[in-house]
Amino acid sequence: MSPTARPRGPCSACYPTRNSIVNSRATIGRARSYGFAWNPHGTYAKELSFFVSYVGLKPLEVIRCATLTGAEIMGREKEFGSLEVGKLADVLVVDGDVLADVRILEDRTRFLAVIQGGVVKAGRLTAPAEGLNAARP
Repeated sequence: MSPTARPRGPCSACYPTRNSIVNSRATIGRARSYGFAWNPHGTYAKELSFFVSYVGLKPLEVIRCATLTGAEIMGREKEFGSLEVGKLADVLVVDGDVLADVRILEDRTRFLAVIQGGVVKAGRLTAPAEGLNAARP
């Protein structure tokens, strides 16, 4: 959505504020560890979808807000926030293109693997790629 487009739905009243933030190139981070009535623990992907559908961020922008930008805000971007050699990373592998439809992240049946510290911890992938688990002792 362009910086001048009017969002629809519940955030339409926020239109002037949203445009001020986007036009100022402000840093928008997404990170929290609390739940509430419309978005309880374990359903945070709904919030990412909300930012795409109603605030006007693009899927890649909202994913960056939840990963790299969050790490930068905390001053820890050298430790985590992106997939790079030597950084800590949890990886979610999904069946689908989240850049085409970020709502895929809301559908747990599309989760193929959850990888933490180089180890497949959950998901339908039962045989991790060669070397994936060998990276950690």
